[in-house]
Amino acid sequence: AAPLVAMPLARTQRMNEVRAERAPKMTKSDVDFLRAQEAGNTTLQANLKDYRQKLRDLPATVQPNVDAQTTPEALAAWEPTWPVDPA
Repeated sequence: AAPLVAMPLARTQRMNEVRAERAPKMTKSDVDFLRAQEAGNTTLQANLKDYRQKLRDLPATVQPNVDAQTTPEALAAWEPTWPVDPA
């Protein structure tokens, strides 16, 4: 028989993985924003600000999708739709 999986715990772990995957995207956007600021590129600054907000909101945005996964296989296969990096 397949091992019993505690789905609430598995969902929490998957969300932790999403946050870990998000961290370098946030770091890169910090650098990109500073470069855009130095270059006086206000359009890119605005786009990066929007992108960063979407990254910050992503865990809350995708939580219902994670909660909807009912098997360990479905949860493992699920991937968030990441916002597009404007830089």
